[in-house]
Amino acid sequence: PRHVPLPGYPFERERHWVDGHAPISMGQPAPSMLHPLLHRNTSTLAAQRFTSTFDGREFYLRDHVVNGRPTLPAVCHIEMACRAATLSSEESGANQGIGLRDIAWIRPLTVTVATDVHTRLSTSPSGDIAFDIHTRDGTTRDEAVLAQGNVVVLDASARRPGNLDLDGLRANAGLAWDGNADAAGQGDGTLRYGDAFRTIAAIHAGNDVEGRYVLAHLRLPPCVADTHDRYIVHPSMLDGALQAVIGMSYAARSEGDTSAPTPGTVPFAADAVDVWGVMPPEAWARLRMHPAQHIEGDSAAQTVTIDVDVCDEEGQVLVAIRGLSLISPGAGGTP
Repeated sequence: PRHVPLPGYPFERERHWVDGHAPISMGQPAPSMLHPLLHRNTSTLAAQRFTSTFDGREFYLRDHVVNGRPTLPAVCHIEMACRAATLSSEESGANQGIGLRDIAWIRPLTVTVATDVHTRLSTSPSGDIAFDIHTRDGTTRDEAVLAQGNVVVLDASARRPGNLDLDGLRANAGLAWDGNADAAGQGDGTLRYGDAFRTIAAIHAGNDVEGRYVLAHLRLPPCVADTHDRYIVHPSMLDGALQAVIGMSYAARSEGDTSAPTPGTVPFAADAVDVWGVMPPEAWARLRMHPAQHIEGDSAAQTVTIDVDVCDEEGQVLVAIRGLSLISPGAGGTP
């Protein structure tokens, strides 16, 4: 993978997306809005930066409620970082996708009043591109980092995952969840989903030569169908892929395995997220679990790592997540 070259002039507004599966369209969020999650370019001579003002009425806040408060989903940070990179890149045509590395979700963002959120890209002396998403105290100007990581361009040298054999995966799996259960009541009740995040049509659980897996059928809900072309990775769809751990939990526990993540667990960190194209309004997500590990410094907390591949109806992988760590909201992490 190659690093994203940032323009020398931080107010550059030329936009590019990568060649490949369904290039993104900005849609019509608002005449002066760059993107639903990156409202305006607020770059300075010191850094490339985008700022958004959220008030809690946005679908990804209104329908994603933690402990009774609208909370920005962790998957929104992935879209924010990827879109910031594509808006800032001077390259086009030869790239296949955008990759994020060493992602850490540090603290959740609850929104009950208008709140400014900043997405910043910065270059290290070695040429690495780092991103962070943060808020800033209006009085002290102190920053509170919500998420951070690094950005790379996925070019011809990057290895794209092979197509998923959806027919084979379905043939080796049984129906674990039909989508009719109350998704708003998953977990211990601290995390509740509204209609915009009810994307799971069905979950299948199975085993193959690589071990246990879950296959989730995802559909973008009608209430947000008109927002599809405004995103690279639509928050409703990717969040639905992560919600599919409910099927992994049911399947594992039916076999007496208590190490699987429980419904309601949230992202804590990820080794890599590769985005190869725009996520369609109907997709499939395959999840595989790796053994739980104790978190250093906390003997009571355990994290389970998951690999997630999201593909279209032909099996072409559009989003690949590796080494995703999930943890209960009470132990940290971002919903």
